[in-house]
Amino acid sequence: MKRKIVALFLSLSILLSLCSLTAFAADSSIYVAGVEMASGTYLAVGASATQTTQPNGGYAYYANGELTLCNYSYSGTGLYDGTWDDYTGIYADGDLTIRVIGSNSLQITTADGKLTYGIAAGTLRFLGDIASRLDISAQYAGINTLSDTPTMTVDGGQIIATGDYWGAVADVVVNQGTLVLKNRDTEDQMYDDTTPYYALYGTLTIGAAVVANGSQNPAGTVVATYNSEYHSLYDCIRILPRNMYVGGVSLANGRYLATGASASQTSKPSGGYAYYNNGELLLQDYSYTGEGYYDSYWGDYNGIYADYSLNIHLRGENHVEITAPADADSYGLVAANMVILGESGASLYVSASFAGIYTLSEDAATLCVKDGGVTAVGELWGVVADVTVEAGELIAQNTDTGDLELEEGLPYSAIYGSVTAAEHLKITASQDPDGSQTVDYVEADKDSYDYIRIADSAPIVDENIKIYHTLDLASDISVSFVVPKTSLTNYDGYYLECVLPKYEGNTLTGTTMVQIQPVDNGNYYYFTLTGITAVRMGDLVEAVLHMTKGTQEYISKTDSYSVATYAYGMLNSSKDTKMLTLCADLLRYGAEAQSFKGYRTDALVDAEMTDIHRSYLSETETLTFTATDSYLGDLESPVVTWVGKTLDLGSKVGMKFVFNTKNYTGDIANLSMKVSYAGTNGVIKTVTLTGAEAYGSTGNQYSFTFYGLLASELRTIVDVAIYEGNTQIGETLRYSAESYAAKTGGTILESLTKALFAYSDSAKAYFTK
Repeated sequence: MKRKIVALFLSLSILLSLCSLTAFAADSSIYVAGVEMASGTYLAVGASATQTTQPNGGYAYYANGELTLCNYSYSGTGLYDGTWDDYTGIYADGDLTIRVIGSNSLQITTADGKLTYGIAAGTLRFLGDIASRLDISAQYAGINTLSDTPTMTVDGGQIIATGDYWGAVADVVVNQGTLVLKNRDTEDQMYDDTTPYYALYGTLTIGAAVVANGSQNPAGTVVATYNSEYHSLYDCIRILPRNMYVGGVSLANGRYLATGASASQTSKPSGGYAYYNNGELLLQDYSYTGEGYYDSYWGDYNGIYADYSLNIHLRGENHVEITAPADADSYGLVAANMVILGESGASLYVSASFAGIYTLSEDAATLCVKDGGVTAVGELWGVVADVTVEAGELIAQNTDTGDLELEEGLPYSAIYGSVTAAEHLKITASQDPDGSQTVDYVEADKDSYDYIRIADSAPIVDENIKIYHTLDLASDISVSFVVPKTSLTNYDGYYLECVLPKYEGNTLTGTTMVQIQPVDNGNYYYFTLTGITAVRMGDLVEAVLHMTKGTQEYISKTDSYSVATYAYGMLNSSKDTKMLTLCADLLRYGAEAQSFKGYRTDALVDAEMTDIHRSYLSETETLTFTATDSYLGDLESPVVTWVGKTLDLGSKVGMKFVFNTKNYTGDIANLSMKVSYAGTNGVIKTVTLTGAEAYGSTGNQYSFTFYGLLASELRTIVDVAIYEGNTQIGETLRYSAESYAAKTGGTILESLTKALFAYSDSAKAYFTK
């Protein structure tokens, strides 16, 4: 039986001692606790012989080159090698995979001062989950690899290997999980004249999911970032999952932390959260106020903390505010280096006593903002880093109003470090922490600024831009903001930004922003805001035209307008009786919709109508409706059948038709609905709708909604039928919206539907005059 020699060693003396292991057993046998294990056998804790059935307690199990340790523990001398006069806890004469389950321990003791090893094999691979652990302790080396390519790979679990001289002798690769290697030699003995024993003999390669630390202290209580240059100085090396702290909670790889939570979770929360994965931190509407993570070594508090470089992705609005004890320093966001990226409109606000953002790297402590809005506030520094802003916005604030000094002549300020911004960005600064009086940033004066803002240049207001308005009341309710082409000839590009209020009942809850691109309409550009529902006729839209010339942005003055603004304008100026009736009926319809929906009932859109205005209203008491709701019976055996129909009272009135597909065996995606009707000019129109939507919970019902009627066409009769390809598979339904209105008499919908049809009739009278 022949041993393979460890190729790592250069010194003959260390070669002999490290290779003094038992001769390789035949047929790839392995030994656990001195007991040889054949494939398919178990070794129970404390047993001296294997068995073929699984023990009740902890055990080792070997099969096909893989050894499973499940809550297995052993303390003793293990396998004795008479040739080399040493002991080994687990020994394999070839490559070995060890799967770790639960808590496991190997403590290999010596007899008569002989050398001991915890695990020895040609090459090793460890597998396990986050809760699995294996502690290995031996007198000489915790782990020893014997192959000509002596590789040890950790793909999960927690592996702790300790030896008096080496934690491990191997070329180590850690992809995920935890590996701790320790050399207990506190006397710094040498295995040759110049090199001491240390934690790892071999190379170390780590994957993206882990981070390595090293220490000259065998206990590993004082660690530094692992540096291969100082490899032979470390008596303890820790390779850990890239773990970080958010809101005082350790956030492991692949886990979420919900806003307000005190523990992480594997599933995505329904509200705001932080999510960490392989050096990337996502903040989605995350909010935290509190002490954060306490660093006992430095005695300070941190909101978000990582001792390595970190990429931070922003979505929505995020807020981190650290409220540490008054006698302790605190930091909002800490990492070796940081890159911050934000989606459109995303932001992050961080606040702490010492610094809002603090970088730890000893080489090049950098903060790079690639997009998003970042505000960093500290009582002494806003940001401690060399700052680069490529896009978005960075605001750094030092709130120290007492003008404390870092050292004599050097006060605390907004940013400690250099400042670089992309060409299209502007840097402004102020000695006022609130930045109320800003000036252009001057690098020579950087230490005097308590406020620094890096962002797109402030837009210039072009007061010559005139915005006109019109309404489309023929098809749906929409406002067009109209700009003459001649006023935009000097600009490279333009769009309209509209801000709409959002109400819940009578309470303003926020705003919605819409960007609208221009439509060429002869001598004018039209920017049309569509889809204004009846209840929102009184909502004031604030519109700003944005224009660019080179890298400079220009804007118009804010233009405020609403459907009601137009309607009242016509009521006060038009001489056209049909237009006056149309606008009066429109306002009444909007008010009825508000009352029915409970939307801004304290500001009904018709509240400002005068008696003269109301005199133009159409009479509703005498309104009549002719119901048209019948099946034409044009198919003897329809495959799909009609279930129901209703109206969708949005910005356009939609006719929803529901049908049953219980007897249809084809693909729903192949179904369409054809709608035929006579337009206001008498010409027959046919419209084909696709994309049926599921209706209800039965799984057999689907619907199509037809929005093609103009406001003036609500009394129009339509014929609808379901088709598969070009084949009609459902009988034709003849229907009109009047049928719906005819059924609302005496109900809470009566006044709303009468107001709607009065508006439709006045629209028909106006647009067909």
